[in-house]
This record gives sequence, C-alpha cells and structure tokens, in this order.
Amino acid sequence: MGKAALIAIAAFGAMSTVYSNSSKSGMLRASERVANLQYETIARSAAVNGFNLAKQALSESFASRTFKGRFDRATYGVEISVSGNRAVVVSVGDVPNASGDDSSYRLRGEFLRETLAAQMADEVPPFMNYALMSEDDLRISGNAASATVHAGGDLNANFHTNGDLEVNGKGNERIHGFGTYAGSASGKHRDTKFQPDNAEPGDPHTEQAAAVVIPPYNASEYTRFATTSSSSMTLSGSFAGGTRDEPKIVLVNGDLNVGNVTIDGYVAFLVTGDIEINGNARVGSSGFSGGDESSIAFYSGGDIDMKGNTEVWAQVYSEGDFDIGGGADLYGSVTTRSEAKLHGNPEFHYREASPALTTIWNGTPGGTTVHMTNFFER
Repeated sequence: MGKAALIAIAAFGAMSTVYSNSSKSGMLRASERVANLQYETIARSAAVNGFNLAKQALSESFASRTFKGRFDRATYGVEISVSGNRAVVVSVGDVPNASGDDSSYRLRGEFLRETLAAQMADEVPPFMNYALMSEDDLRISGNAASATVHAGGDLNANFHTNGDLEVNGKGNERIHGFGTYAGSASGKHRDTKFQPDNAEPGDPHTEQAAAVVIPPYNASEYTRFATTSSSSMTLSGSFAGGTRDEPKIVLVNGDLNVGNVTIDGYVAFLVTGDIEINGNARVGSSGFSGGDESSIAFYSGGDIDMKGNTEVWAQVYSEGDFDIGGGADLYGSVTTRSEAKLHGNPEFHYREASPALTTIWNGTPGGTTVHMTNFFER
C-alpha cells in the first residue's frame, strides 16, 4: 500500500473519531436539553401550585404577604403585593437541573378586588325597611315608644314580627307607625299603642300580614368583605370609618362591647358573638354623616343587648335575641332573627337603613370577589 493510501486511511480514521465524538457530544447536549425541559416542567408545576395558593389567600384576606413551600421535587416562593383594591402575585418555582444549575419558572398575575360598592343596590333588602323587624315574637312592655327622624316624606316607624305581637304595660307612649304580625296579637295594641303619623282614614293601625323573609347571618361567609379584623373588642374613643362607596367593614371574631365612641364615616361591624351596649354609652358620628340614613351598622351572630341610658345611632341586626330596656335611645333600625323585647322606657327614632351597609345581603356572599386581570409566565 502506498504512502498516500496510508495517510488517507489515517485521516479517515481521525475524522471518524472526530465525527463520533461530535455525535456523542451532540446527543449528550440534546439529552441534557430534554432533561432540563423536564426539570423546567417540574419548576412550573411548583410555581403554579404557589400561584393557586396565593389566589386562595387573596379570596380569604386581601393582604400583602410572602410564603414558601415545596411541591414534588421543587420549591416555590410567592410574593403578594397589595395596594388598595389591586394585588400583584409573583410565584417562582425552582429545581436543580441536569446541568447542575437551577431551573426556574416565573408566574405573574394582577388581581382586582370587587368592592362592596360594586355590588351596592339602590335600596336595602325588604326586611330592613322597618323600624323593627323580628322573626320570632315581639314583646312590648313598659313605656316603650317610637318616632321618626326623617327630613320630610311619609315615613312611618313601622314594626313587624313573623311571630306573635304582645303589647302589655301601662305606658302612654306611642309607636308612630303600623304594627303587623304573621302570628297572632294580644294586649293593648289595637289603635292605641300604634299611632302612625301617615295613615289614611280607616286604615287599621295593627293587622295580620304575611311573613317577611329574614336571611340568616353567618359572619364567616362575609370575611371576604372585611377590610380589617379583630378578636373580641371594646369600642370606645374615636373610630375612622370609610366613605359611602367604600365603607370600612370590621370583622370581630368574638364579642363586641360598645362604650362611648365617635365614628366618622360609614362602617359595619360584623360580629360573630354578642354585642353589649350598656351604661351611658354614646355611639354616633360627629356630623351624622349618613344624612337621612344610618352610616353605622352592628351585625351580631348572637344577641344584642341595649341597657341603661345608652344612645346609639346605627342600624342593627342580631341572629339571636334583641333586648332593649332602661332609658336607651336608638336612632336607626333593628332586625332580629329571634325574639325582640322592649321594656322600661326605651325610644326608637327611626332612621332608614343604608344600602351601603347591607351589601352582604344584596350581593352574593358565596361568590368570588377577586378577579385576575392580567397574567404572564416564563
């Protein structure tokens, strides 16, 4: 074999080795890319898991926070940044890849919280169109009275019970509205205790009427509306509310004891337990910002008791009993899904309830109020 042939054979062998090594290197890189893509998929799954947890957290409490966790073989880190009714969520998943580096995947979403104002109705629900509404019996004794606080119009301080109406006692004070009941009536009620200011001649002042549906109250269903929360608390001093379009919603996980307090603006207290308003408590706003409607609401999952020489400007709702006695004055309205008891010398000064503070019933409490408006992933 000639020298040239030997050189050609050697060159061919060298080229084969180079091509073989190159091919193997290419296959390794391709295999590495496939493996890294698989790791990226794992990192994305972790990021998605963190992102979903963030969405759930925002639906429960619209607040800034950070948290970390593990999912499959990867880790995730989440940052929620809240400003007003908007939130930005960034979730990053990480996992070590085949190259010895970290494979990362990033999700970013923007969210908008639907506020109470977005669901505000023009009117309050029907069961809050009364000075006093009770699901069970309404018992009036002593010298309980009622009037209206309203700038003109034909407003009466009407009382209604889905149970029995019972009027006793020797008091001469009158209720300036109609009295209606779904059950039966007894005592001094016919055309004496109830004296509406606006009535047509011959209209009965008390009569039987159809029951009015009062929806149940469960504060835990309305946590999504809360702008702040607290355990059992005592309310006194001064308190800053919100605007009519953006009222402050305070969730109280426990009982609420109310003392002397000045509240500026619109606020609703969603209380899981009882509400006590006793002694010489004064509850109102410095300028009574609600005008002809209430600007303060007390909603209780238990009982509401008003005793002593209290003066309260508010619309109130109790899942349990409502009891008012002594020389208590209420400027507002009352709804109870249990029994209402009026005794002593209390007075109702009927002010219409505000739809700005009844949206938990006007809207859809079980629905979603946090919506994603923008999304990006890499």
